[in-house]
Amino acid sequence: MNFQQVGEYLVATRITGPTHNILQLQFASYPDSPPSIQALPGVGPNQAALNSQEVLRQVVAGVAAANMEFKSGYRVGKVRFVENDSRPESVYKELAAFIVRRVVHG
Repeated sequence: MNFQQVGEYLVATRITGPTHNILQLQFASYPDSPPSIQALPGVGPNQAALNSQEVLRQVVAGVAAANMEFKSGYRVGKVRFVENDSRPESVYKELAAFIVRRVVHG
């Protein structure tokens, strides 16, 4: 996995052979603000779109798991992903936890 910051987003990418995923994440500025999600246009061969609500659920779960591990308090603000990235959506839980890990440990 790779990590970088692009503008206001923390970005994790995962490329393993024929599969690929990108997660762009902003943490929430206010504790009670609901997270939002945006599916970016697909690239490459046309394959079925990922379920955006499931991607969001997985990102929230990944951040929560990392918060427990590192005793941190990050909250999901904005999520962006490419709509036809590789399945399964559960990959986004790993990517979200990876972002928190990188923020905590530098």
